[in-house]
Amino acid sequence: MSVLAAGFTIPATTAEAAAPAGPGIVASVPDSAAARARRAPAVAKFRELHELRKARHQGVAPPASAAAQLHHFWGVEPDNSTGDGLQATQSVVPNWRTSKDGDFMYTPTMKPPGGSCIEVTTAYWRYGGRITNEVWAWDWCGEGGPKKEVMIDSAFLAKYTTQVNGRPAYTVRVAKTAASGNQWTAYLFNQQTQSWDTFYTQGGTDQSELPYGWDIFEFYATRNPSTGQAYYCADMPSTGFESSSIQIRQNGVWTLATAATAPWQPFQNPAGSTYWCNSLKFQKVAANHDWVVRK
Repeated sequence: MSVLAAGFTIPATTAEAAAPAGPGIVASVPDSAAARARRAPAVAKFRELHELRKARHQGVAPPASAAAQLHHFWGVEPDNSTGDGLQATQSVVPNWRTSKDGDFMYTPTMKPPGGSCIEVTTAYWRYGGRITNEVWAWDWCGEGGPKKEVMIDSAFLAKYTTQVNGRPAYTVRVAKTAASGNQWTAYLFNQQTQSWDTFYTQGGTDQSELPYGWDIFEFYATRNPSTGQAYYCADMPSTGFESSSIQIRQNGVWTLATAATAPWQPFQNPAGSTYWCNSLKFQKVAANHDWVVRK
């Protein structure tokens, strides 16, 4: 067994090329027109966030329209040469919401290095007065967008989460499962069966246009004119958000992220004011493989 945060354990991985596949398949949210309409604003902003990150990487100034809302992130970014898989234990905050329609939290969100076809993100938003919390498998090698979604509800919590550092959290692994066709598979660790359930599989060419992977705190926020702070700042859960036991697969072996393999980006020591939340704290809990963002 390999030991993770707070005594949480999962089966160790041998140096085989493929990630382990459990017998289960993660059940998706029913694909209805109403569900797609409810998700559409969050999907659109997620795409915008990525375009802004590309512009930052390329040294291009963001459009003037971006000033109306803040699009920001913080976490670790392993270079594409460091490996071909990423695993992390991601906290969830059941029933959490931002009080501002049109604001979105994508935290934590994780895409492996090595040209991964899949990003797995924990998405929270309130739109049209309705709160929605989901885990997405975002497809970077097909049409784009979330191609598998699961609600963070009581069934998800019972099957995929356990308490880690005082927070309910799920463990996700995304790894290259075949070199031919650049095939990748995302898995969630099933706490009830103690095995990996397949979440989503995709192959092709990574269209993210970024030469690195990431495991980050990311959001899209509006400033509250009465406080000068983002609305999410007052809404932040007392436990904050955590990503722990971040591991990179290198030559078939899973190893905890380090300063050499997964540097902090875009800042080593961020200031809360840069994120429109003066009281926000960015905690490097354990080198570069465990971070917490909280007030």
